[in-house]
Amino acid sequence: MAIYLNPNLRAFKRRLNSGCWVDKSLIISELNGRVNDEDRKHVCISRPRRFGKTITAQMLCAYYGKGVNNSGLFDPLRVGVEGSQIRLKRSENSTATAQTEDEDIYHKHLNRYDVIFISMAAEYSSAGKSVERLKERLEQRIGKELREYFPGVVGDGQQKLWDMLAEVCDHCQSQSDSEKEASGATGAALVPFGQFVFIIDEWDSVIRSARDKQQEIKDYLDFLRDLLK
Repeated sequence: MAIYLNPNLRAFKRRLNSGCWVDKSLIISELNGRVNDEDRKHVCISRPRRFGKTITAQMLCAYYGKGVNNSGLFDPLRVGVEGSQIRLKRSENSTATAQTEDEDIYHKHLNRYDVIFISMAAEYSSAGKSVERLKERLEQRIGKELREYFPGVVGDGQQKLWDMLAEVCDHCQSQSDSEKEASGATGAALVPFGQFVFIIDEWDSVIRSARDKQQEIKDYLDFLRDLLK
């Protein structure tokens, strides 16, 4: 079972079924509007402790991540009801415009991406609160999952994590172009192939913990910058 790449999110499903759940799923609609927007693709959600940031991160993984159809989880939630209403309106109106098509972003993005989830506080602690060991740990562990998930695509050398991701993106795009050419299809795909969504829980935990170590903080921010560029 993958820990980082399209992880199994049984904890989110248990919370959803527990009855102790506040539906904050409309945040998905807000985030969907930023997908493929180079100027707004990095989002930081800041809330007080115990405000549900971790469960929200798990919800986003379940919504965006490939490998399983989670429509049964999300259709009853507010974001799913909103999306279904748009789809119903479109089906009732035979002269629906392209704009209406675009508005149905709930179905457009549901389970369409490879998600990488990182619980940064736990990873930093496991790395002995060393940024250098944290980088090595993530490159080794996420790299291992990428090689297993994309066999023959990611090399076996000592590559940087962002180089591995670039190899996957290039391969998926090339595969997509070849399939389009073979089928004679034209136009852009609904969702581009080979895209990753990074969801980092407690991304700032390293900064809080190493607040008196400016070089550590710089190295960490440089690592994130390279990873998410």
